[in-house]
Amino acid sequence: MYLKIRQKEILKDILNEGRISVKELSKRYSVSERTLYSDVNSIRKWAVENNIRLFDGDTVILKDKEELKRVREILKNDLTPFSTPLNQYSRTNLILAYLLFNDEILSVKQLCASVGISRATLYRDLEVVGSFIEQYKLKVEVRKEIGVYITGSEEKYREAMALYIKNNFENISFFDLLRADGGTAFFSNEKDYVYNLLRNYFKRSNVEPVLKVIEELQQLSYVSLSDRYGIYFVWVLLIAYLRANEGHPVGTKYEAEDIKKCSSSLVETLKKLDIPDEELGYLCFYYKNICENVTDMAEDNDDIEHRIDIFLRDVSRLLKVDICHDELLYESLQMHIKTTINRLNSGINDINPIKDDVISSYPELFDICTVEINKLLLFGQTVSEDEISYVVIYIAAALERMHKDKKRVFTVCATGKGNAQLLEINLRKYLPEIDVLGNISIREAKGLTPKEADLVISTTYFENTLIPMIVVSPLMLNSDIQRIKKILDIPEHEFDEDSSRELIPSDIDNDNFFALMHIMTDCAGCVEELEERTGIKLDSSIYFALVIHLIMQIRYGESLGENVDIRKLDKTETLIYQALLRLYSKYEKHIEGYDLESIKAYISREELG
Repeated sequence: MYLKIRQKEILKDILNEGRISVKELSKRYSVSERTLYSDVNSIRKWAVENNIRLFDGDTVILKDKEELKRVREILKNDLTPFSTPLNQYSRTNLILAYLLFNDEILSVKQLCASVGISRATLYRDLEVVGSFIEQYKLKVEVRKEIGVYITGSEEKYREAMALYIKNNFENISFFDLLRADGGTAFFSNEKDYVYNLLRNYFKRSNVEPVLKVIEELQQLSYVSLSDRYGIYFVWVLLIAYLRANEGHPVGTKYEAEDIKKCSSSLVETLKKLDIPDEELGYLCFYYKNICENVTDMAEDNDDIEHRIDIFLRDVSRLLKVDICHDELLYESLQMHIKTTINRLNSGINDINPIKDDVISSYPELFDICTVEINKLLLFGQTVSEDEISYVVIYIAAALERMHKDKKRVFTVCATGKGNAQLLEINLRKYLPEIDVLGNISIREAKGLTPKEADLVISTTYFENTLIPMIVVSPLMLNSDIQRIKKILDIPEHEFDEDSSRELIPSDIDNDNFFALMHIMTDCAGCVEELEERTGIKLDSSIYFALVIHLIMQIRYGESLGENVDIRKLDKTETLIYQALLRLYSKYEKHIEGYDLESIKAYISREELG
């Protein structure tokens, strides 16, 4: 098995520092203690798999130098797996983080292992990294005897560091990145590791003096952490302080003349950092430079928004459909275009894997967008069909939202909250054409009129002479979907063939069938463990309903919210949580409030033993 990035870092900490409390590790990595115990359990399994006697109970017993050396070698060469393969943009982003914020110079082999790529891919990606840092007059050097590193002036190196942070984490709290007790952020792919790498970089030095100065500058209205230009200067300030104290001076280029250009109160506040005059001059120069260019940068941002307005207006006129007032479309385009401009300026051209499908599905829309995008220079330059097809996808989605007249549906489920929620989830997942208005009682459903709903979908039979009612399974089998489709007169072509499915598809292959049998066995074992922990002997109908419910959650369940806080659970919820833990850990599912509530609903009629 592979260790995840955080698990590798935890193991390194244990090896370097010996005994560390779970509470300390929880704070260090900004995760719950429950997550830490899960990570430690994975480390145990990894050790057994690699024939390493690492633990004796809860104590790390690794003392032999050769064994310790072998562990470190495995960690160093172990490829870091990602949930999905990284595209080039993500790979180069991660490589940049290693080059800019890593303490040590990494060899080609180490860098390949850290990112999880081959040498050939690394060398191709380094060309893109080089084009990004070239704007700062920096270069990427690859030396066999030294490793991979960046060369250039200290001033430009700091500038690249500050802009990298700003581009990646502009919307993350400044203090979350710096303080050990800061909040937790979750990202996909490389961002999660980059986030923790940056936090470790800033935690290695005492940044409290800088934080006090930043707070004072805020009070004096020199910087604002909610202002994109103010936050950029704050990163410049913090990086300058750390780099200067670690023996990377900026040089003598910045002198007293730069200090004189700034107000005395700003200078006096910066002097509290106890830094050399050239560093003080450097900070004053940057503050003055950023302030003078704020207007120009704001105008650039306004120009992008202006081009989007014109683009949507022209496309609306040509399509004879008004999409100018679709807020979701406008915000999505704004975010996509700004991100794409940054990527294109870094020399990274993306390939849209579904470009040909987009062109064949929306030929007229694609032609219109091609002309208008390049005529307006929507991205600041002419772009390829791959980039244009991304914009077409956004507009096609907006047109779909506009033309879709969703059918209004209420659900009725008298057999418990768990089944009711399961029914709603499956309806929303497999029938996006309908609008699920909520779950109501039988009494309320009997009084519904055509003005209030088009259909009632129920797991229990009752009569309503005014609007249609259909009885279904909460699992939403293929036959249920077909009957709903027929009653609501939704054309066949509006359905995705893959969205209608039986619990066990008729064309399932042997591997999938036996996998499902394993899941069924595991879920049955979980229900039996639940009976044992709670002291309840479940009725056979409830027993099988719970098994099916768990199978659906493992196979098709979607995340509905945050992980539960075990400290806030009552006795029943704690017993359910303990019964679910092994099953959910095996299938890499997170236990959420919905899981506890739904299972409580199944067993609510029984008394705890």
